[in-house]
Amino acid sequence: MTYLKLTEEDAALQLVRRQRMRESLIGFAQNIDIPGAPVKDDQSLEEFDILMAQGGSIETGLAAHHILLMHKLQACMEKRYGRLMVFMPPGGAKSTYCSVVAPTWYMGNNPGAQIILASYGTDLAKKHGAKGRIIVQQPNFMDAFD
Repeated sequence: MTYLKLTEEDAALQLVRRQRMRESLIGFAQNIDIPGAPVKDDQSLEEFDILMAQGGSIETGLAAHHILLMHKLQACMEKRYGRLMVFMPPGGAKSTYCSVVAPTWYMGNNPGAQIILASYGTDLAKKHGAKGRIIVQQPNFMDAFD
């Protein structure tokens, strides 16, 4: 087995990154590969499904509304009976952050937690579940919550 030699500075940065991932939903989202929507409008859903099935991901940046949403999601999850209603236009990444990123972060911090993902359709629930599995299998996730 080959080990990479880390400088003290690199090791310290890794520890800080892992701590940020555990403590902050935003820090978590910034340090994982988030399975996202197709980049091009002409990319078919089948191409997207094939990419995701092969373990691919499409980088998505954090816009101001993503950061606001994650602040509210984290505050909701930190309350005993937290509730949150999210009203955003289509394409605002509600599903990505509410149904994929936030539950995986919560499960990483609370390994025994039981989470129910409800959806209007089976296919959508399966897609969200598959994206969540992609996240929890990433080395960054495993490093942060090992």
